[in-house]
Amino acid sequence: MKSKASSPAQVRQSLQLAGALLGRGDVTGAERTLRPLLKSQPPCAPALDLLSAIANSTDRSPEALELAAAAVALEPARAEFRFTHGRALKSCGQLDEAVAAYEHALRLRPGYPEALVSLGVALRLLGRLDEAIERYRQALQLRPDFPEALSNLGNALADRIGSGHGTNVTAEDLREAEQLQRRALALNPRDPKALHNLGVLLKLTGRYEEAALLFNQALALDNSRIDTCVQFGDLMCKEAQFDLARGLYSQWLAQYPQHRTEHVPVMVQLAASLFEIGEAPRALSWLERASELQPGMPDIANLRGRIEAQRFNSDMDVGATLAYFRAAIEARPDYAEAICAYLMMLCYAEEDPAVLLAEHRARLLPLAAAVDRLPPRVATPELRRIRVGYVSSDFKRHSVAYFLEGLLEHHDRARFEIHAYKSNAASDAVTERLRGLCDQWVECLHLSDAQLAERIRADGIDILIDLSGLTSGNRLGVFQRRPAACQITYLGYPASTGSSAFDCRITDAVIDPPGSDAHSSEGLLRCAHTMFCYRPAEVPPVRELPALARGSVTFGSFNSLSKIGAGTLRLWQSVLLAVPGSRLLLKAAGLGQLGNSEFIRSRFAAAGIDAERVVVRAWTPGVNDHLALYDEVDIGLDCYPFNGATTTCEALLMGVPVVTLAGRTQPSRMGASILGAAGLADCVAHDEAQYVAIAAALATDLPHLAALRSTMRSRLQQSRLWDRPGFTRDFESLLDTALAGVDSGDLTSSAIAR
Repeated sequence: MKSKASSPAQVRQSLQLAGALLGRGDVTGAERTLRPLLKSQPPCAPALDLLSAIANSTDRSPEALELAAAAVALEPARAEFRFTHGRALKSCGQLDEAVAAYEHALRLRPGYPEALVSLGVALRLLGRLDEAIERYRQALQLRPDFPEALSNLGNALADRIGSGHGTNVTAEDLREAEQLQRRALALNPRDPKALHNLGVLLKLTGRYEEAALLFNQALALDNSRIDTCVQFGDLMCKEAQFDLARGLYSQWLAQYPQHRTEHVPVMVQLAASLFEIGEAPRALSWLERASELQPGMPDIANLRGRIEAQRFNSDMDVGATLAYFRAAIEARPDYAEAICAYLMMLCYAEEDPAVLLAEHRARLLPLAAAVDRLPPRVATPELRRIRVGYVSSDFKRHSVAYFLEGLLEHHDRARFEIHAYKSNAASDAVTERLRGLCDQWVECLHLSDAQLAERIRADGIDILIDLSGLTSGNRLGVFQRRPAACQITYLGYPASTGSSAFDCRITDAVIDPPGSDAHSSEGLLRCAHTMFCYRPAEVPPVRELPALARGSVTFGSFNSLSKIGAGTLRLWQSVLLAVPGSRLLLKAAGLGQLGNSEFIRSRFAAAGIDAERVVVRAWTPGVNDHLALYDEVDIGLDCYPFNGATTTCEALLMGVPVVTLAGRTQPSRMGASILGAAGLADCVAHDEAQYVAIAAALATDLPHLAALRSTMRSRLQQSRLWDRPGFTRDFESLLDTALAGVDSGDLTSSAIAR
C-alpha cells in the first residue's frame, strides 16, 4: 500500500523546519524531519538533496552520493541538486565526475559562486591548478567578499608558486595570495581555518615568527586541527627546534585517540623529531604504531631508512636500509627525499662504479621528467665580472664550509662576482664569516625550487655551483630547471650525481683517474692536484704521541656509523689482530644510541678481540673537544668503500696519520686524494692485505710515528691541501674552461676533461 502523499504545504513546512534545525546545529533533528518526505511517491527531491548534504557532512559519502543521484534523477534541471551531486562525487573520490556535475550546475545557473568554488577545488585536486584559479576569480567577480573563494584562491596561488605547477606564474602571485588570505581572515578573525591558511602562506615566504603566532591562534581556537599541528611542528623543525616540535606533537597526540588513520602524519612527524634529538628507539615505536594504521605509507618507510642508516644491524650491511628507501620510492616514484637518501646510502656499499652510475641515472629520471626547464640562457661575462653562484644548505659550521671558506676568501674579485644562495635556517659564526666573503647573499630556504631558479636567472648568474649533490637539503630541482648558462656540481657529494642538470663536476685525477670518464654523467674538470682545500675552524695544539705513555698503539676512526659496514669492520679487526695489545677508539653520534656500542663490541669479541680493546665514545658537540680527542689516537683508520674527508683532514691537523684503502669508485678514492696531496701517499693501500700491513708497520715503529706526529701539521700547512691561494687559481681556471665549453656549445666530458 502506497504512503499517503504529503501536501505541498506540509512539504514546505517540513523543509523549513529542517533548515531551521540545521541552522541551530541540530543535524539529527533535521534528518528526522526530512526522512518521512522520502516515503511519498515520488520522493521529495529537495529532501533527498538536503539529506545528501547532511550525509556528506557526517562522513557517509556513499549514502550522500546515492541520495544526490536520486534527487538529480527526479529534477535534473535544478542547479543546486547538480551542485550537491558534485560534492558527493568529490567526497567519493570521483573527481572527473564531480567536475562534470559542477559544470552542469553552472550551465543551468551561470552566476553560481558556490559551484565555481567547488569546481575550483575539484580541478585543484586533479592538478589543473590554473583552471582552478580562474574559477575562483570568477566566483570573486560575482561575490567579492566570498570567504571560501578568497581562501581557496590564496591557497591555489601559494600552491602554484610552492610546487612549481601551473603556468603564467608572475611575481605578483605571492603578494596577491597574501592579500586574499588576509581579506578572508578579516571577514572572520576567529576562523581557525583562515588563521591556518595565512600561517601556511607566511611560512612559505619565510616569515616564521608571524606564521607561528597564527598557528598558535588557530590551535587555541580548534586544537583538533591535524593540518595546523603538522605545519606548526614542521616550522619548528625547519628552525632546528626539534625538541619544541617533539613537545607539540606529543601534547597533541596525548589529547586524541591514537588509533585513527588521520592521525598518522602527526605520529610520523613526532618520530622524525625524536630521531633528530637522538631518541631512535622511541621514534621506531611511533613508526610501528603509524605503520599498523597506514601500511605502506612512503613517509614511514623513508624515515625507517634514515633511522636504520644510523644503527648497526645483524648483517652489518646496508641492505635493510636500502630496502626501506626502495619501498618509499615504489610507493611514490617521484619521492625526491627518498631517492636521494637511497642513492647516498648506495655510495656507502657499492664497489662497482658502473653500477653506481647506472642506479643514479635510473632513479633520478622521474624527478627530471617532472620539471619544466627555463628557456636557455647565454652567459655574457665579457660585459662585466663573471657571476658565480654557490648553492648550499651547509653555509654554517659544517664539513663543506671547511673546504669552501679558503676558496671564497681568495677568489679574484676583479674577475669574479660571488653570489651565495643559503638554503638552511641555522646560522652561526661560520655563516657570518662566509657572508662577509660574498658580494651577494640570498637566504632562500623558504623559496621553492621554481622561485629560486627564477631568482638566480634574474641575478644573471653565469656559473651556478652546487655544493650538495644529493645530500640532505639539496636543491636539485633548482638545477634541473637550468637557471644558469653553466651548471657545476662540486664538493658536497662523493660520486657522480647521474643527473643531466649538471654540465660538469669538479674533481681530481686521483678520485676520477684518466680513462674513468664513462663512470660520470657530468663532464670532468680535474683540479691539478686535489679537489680539496682545507681550512680548519680551530687549531688546538698537537700533543705528544699517546703510545709513548701507554706503551701500546691506539687506532681511531671518527667517521659516521653509515660508513662502517662489514668490509670496514673486517679491516679493523684484521689490524687489531695484527697488532697485539693495540686498541681502537671509535667516536660517532650514533654510538650514543642504545645498542650500537654493545653491538660493535660484540662483533670484535666474536673475532677474538677483547671488548676492552674497543673504546666507544658518543659525539662531542664542541669542535675543540672533538679535535682534542685525537690526543688519544696514534693512527687513524679510514673506512671503505666510503672514505672519510673532513675526518681525515682533522686527523692530519692533529698529527695523526691515516691509513686508507683506495678502490674503484669515487667515494673510495677520497682518502687517496687527500693523503697524496698531504705528502702521505705511502699510507694509501690498494688491497686489504696492504691496508693491514701499512697500519701494522706504523704501529711497530714508535720513534717514526712520534716524529711524524711532531712534524705533521707543518707538513700539512706546506702541502697542496693547505695552499688556498694556489687552489683558488686552479679552481678559477676550471671555471674558465667551463665557460669556454658554453661558448663552444660543447660541454661533453671528452671536450672538457683534463
